[in-house]
Amino acid sequence: MGKKPAAAKVPVPLKLINRVMLATVVAANIAVFAAFVATSKLALPKLDGGLGMLSTIGPASLAAVVAGVLADQFSPLTKARIVYLRWADPLPGGRAFSDLGPADARVDMDSLRQRHGEVAIDAHAQNRAWFKLYKAHENKPGVLDANKQYLLYRDYAVTSLLFLIALPPLAALKVKPPSLVLAYAVCLLVQFLLVRGAAAQNGRRLVTNVLSEASHG
Repeated sequence: MGKKPAAAKVPVPLKLINRVMLATVVAANIAVFAAFVATSKLALPKLDGGLGMLSTIGPASLAAVVAGVLADQFSPLTKARIVYLRWADPLPGGRAFSDLGPADARVDMDSLRQRHGEVAIDAHAQNRAWFKLYKAHENKPGVLDANKQYLLYRDYAVTSLLFLIALPPLAALKVKPPSLVLAYAVCLLVQFLLVRGAAAQNGRRLVTNVLSEASHG
């Protein structure tokens, strides 16, 4: 008898992969918050202590649900506004052909014009033209990786902003003196700024990776 053909591997959805990683972020922030409130000390909990605290808030699946709920409170456009700190036309695709492409040495702008024609300077037109190129090259490794990183850090940035808004006031109910709570808030602010920066950088990388593929492919 012939061998049965191997079953095709079903790719794990990108959103699910990122949701698991985001759940780890949520769990870690909750563990630090719990340790801070319990001890009034601003320090990372020890591994065994942190895991013990995590066990009091439920299984990892609960953290995944919390992560999903927090990340889904905002539309993709609102998330982009938070990441790029720009209200009008925040998506980096809106500057793909006027700014990002010409600034990247990998992108052959002349080839892009020959293949796809001139693109209007208007941000909406640029984003629409870029998105068409993205759909044609979305499965290329460089594009997939940049998209994965952008979506992860984008949702992480939004979640960390919610932590920055909500957790310090809650900590202030239990932790004294107020200077400790202020230091905790500063740590959360630094987390948000670092992650927001990573999201913005990966979003721009996604745009230029697509342009590079389109200009040479």
